[in-house]
Amino acid sequence: MKRLSPGQSILHFAVRGLIYDDRSWESALLLSDGDGESGWLKVSEAFGLDLHAALTVLSGCSTGLGKLSGDGIIGLTRAFLYAGMTSPGVSRWGVSDRVTTYLMERLYEGLGRRLNKAQALRAAERATFRRVRHLALWAAFELVGEAR
Repeated sequence: MKRLSPGQSILHFAVRGLIYDDRSWESALLLSDGDGESGWLKVSEAFGLDLHAALTVLSGCSTGLGKLSGDGIIGLTRAFLYAGMTSPGVSRWGVSDRVTTYLMERLYEGLGRRLNKAQALRAAERATFRRVRHLALWAAFELVGEAR
């Protein structure tokens, strides 16, 4: 991931997120291991990355959560913003894989139609709502930072 990420305009992580409220620096995205990598992308490591994609989606459960401190929320969202992302897309709670797949397909269709990120997410949410009325299964996603 770290080798392939520089220069990409969109990064999409459809992975499991491990979020630790009591030790937010250990929160991580679970990736595949190999090439000398453990397979864990921890908050502490993400702060040191140099990533500048226009959109990053952390499509794992609860990736938008973290520890509230006097300096704001410390977690994956903040780490990816610090690493250069202008607007990470994150989730606030656990979601359905199947419904999330549908939502993400609609998001990328909207981007393909030249909608900005916020418009594309809104259109994807509306399409998903027409199909799945149970909001808890998919409505956890939000963009943080720049929406355009």
